[in-house]
Formats: sequence, structure tokens, C-alpha cells
Amino acid sequence: MKKTLIILLSISILSCTEEKKGFPDYLKSLYDLELPLSFDLNSRMDASKNYDSTLFETYKHVWTYAPYGIAFKNDKVVGVIEYSITDNGLAPFLITLDNQGNKIDSLNILGNTRFGKQGQTLESAVLYADLKLVVTDSSRSWLIDYDYNKIPNTTELRVTTTTYQILENGKIEQIDKSEPIITKPDTKSEAELLGVYEYVHEYNTEDLIENHYLEFKEGQSFYYGTSDDFDEAREGYYPGFFKAQIDNLEFNGENLTFDITVSDSIFYKKPVTPLYQTIGNEPWDIGIRYNTRNYQGIVNGDTITILTKEFDPRKFIKKKVADTAYGK
Repeated sequence: MKKTLIILLSISILSCTEEKKGFPDYLKSLYDLELPLSFDLNSRMDASKNYDSTLFETYKHVWTYAPYGIAFKNDKVVGVIEYSITDNGLAPFLITLDNQGNKIDSLNILGNTRFGKQGQTLESAVLYADLKLVVTDSSRSWLIDYDYNKIPNTTELRVTTTTYQILENGKIEQIDKSEPIITKPDTKSEAELLGVYEYVHEYNTEDLIENHYLEFKEGQSFYYGTSDDFDEAREGYYPGFFKAQIDNLEFNGENLTFDITVSDSIFYKKPVTPLYQTIGNEPWDIGIRYNTRNYQGIVNGDTITILTKEFDPRKFIKKKVADTAYGK
């Protein structure tokens, strides 16, 4: 009986010892980091050398795989930096816990980092001794052509700063976000485009002239074209002709892009041009399949080469006409 009591007592002592191994032991296995701490995609971040991997699984953030160290610790809250590696690079996380190891809050510090065909967002951050975390977001966007190549001189930069405060209760609260500082690409005035540009259709006949026109005025611009741009195929009938306002025009001195929106009601049976009016032009009543199209252009002196999906390039040449007809 005495031997049995000794064995039970030993098991009880061992059990108590195992139960005591918990959050304080986990913290002892982590590096103590020194503030301020800086973060970006290229930051070097090594796991605490002797961290307890078993306890890490208990207290970790669900998306991280190693602890970097303790950023701060007080009587109520502990802030731990953990990290993972994503397709974009380093992904540091700030996790706050109470002194029993219960999770309070977390933040993916560089969580808005993105890379895409038409832009990218890079972030950097600093965690200061007053427990403010300042995240700087630098977003670049640009235009691409139909082959997904970046168009030169179209990059716009937006820089935004977001400030978080780690509160006494461990919550991570956003306390400020700056207005974006925007740096636009070097642009030239759209006034340089003023005038009429003509594209002579390569398959014109005596009975059918299908030329297209660009007309740039002060304050508004127009595209003159045919229904072929808004139809899948044309067989056995003549196209309709239209004049439509140019929307979303962007011009940087070398490249331009714009959109056109049309409806059945603006198409006519005879050519519509900025150079002359056709008397007795009747509505074209066949109808179109699509209502919108995007156009991109390369400007070289008095020539604008227009590209639009599923069509060959169109070379528009500036017409020598009186300036007074175009808003000057």
C-alpha cells in the first residue's frame, strides 16, 4: 500500500510539472527583439534559435510557420512577431496575447502587397517603442497593350501611410490614414492633339467609303467609324456609320487610350464624318452586338496609330484644315 501511494504521488508530481510547462516556457524560448523594428519584403527574419516547436503550434497564428521573437511585453500583453513566406516574399505577422497565452489580436503587417500585370503594391513598416506601427503603401499602376506589355511613360505612383496603435488591452487599432500622395506620369496637354485625323480604309470602293476619323476639340473629342467595330462579322449588307464621344481619354505625349460607348440609334446608312455632312442620311436599322470598345494609340507627330482588339492597326493622318473648325 505504501509503495502504491509513492507511485501515485510521483505521477501526480510529474503531471503537475507537465501542466506548468506552457506560455511562460514558450516565451523563454523566443528572442527578445529591440524596437524599433523595420519590415519589408527583403527583410531578413530568422526563427528564434531555440523556440519550442510544440508550444509554437499551441500559440501561433494559423498562417505562420515560425516565430521571430518578442517585440514587447508588459504586465498585461505580449506582442510576438511571427512570419511565413508567400509567393510575394516575406509575410511578417504581429500577434498580441495576454499573459496566459490567449490570442487578442493580429495583423498581417505587409498584407496589401500585390503584383499584377497592370500594377504592383509594395509595403514597408516600422514598429516603434511607443507601440505605433506605421505602414507605408507604395502602389504603382500602368497601362498595358493587347499583348500585355507595359506601355512606357504611363506609370502612376500612389503613396499612403497607415498608422496603427497597440492599445493597453492588446487590440491593434488603426488610428490614422493619410491622403494618398499621387505622382502621375509626365504628360503633355491634350491640346497638342487638336484637329481631325483620318484613317483611309484599305478596302474602299467607289460605292463604299469606310474611312474612320478622330476629332479632338477643346473639352471634347469624337470617334467616327463603322458598325464593324461592334459586330462579330458582316455578310451581305453594308455597315452602319456613327459618331461617338470619346470617353476616359488618357494621353501622355506618346501613348493614348480611350473608350467608346455606342447604341443602335446613332448609326446611319451613309458615312458620318467631321469633314462634310451627308444630306438625307437615314438610320441604319440592322443593329449591333456590342456597345463598348477600348482603343489604344501611339502618337508620332501628325500620325496616330490606333490599336483595338481583333483588328489590324489603323494609321490616322492629321488633316490640314482650319483651326477654327476645331475649337480654337
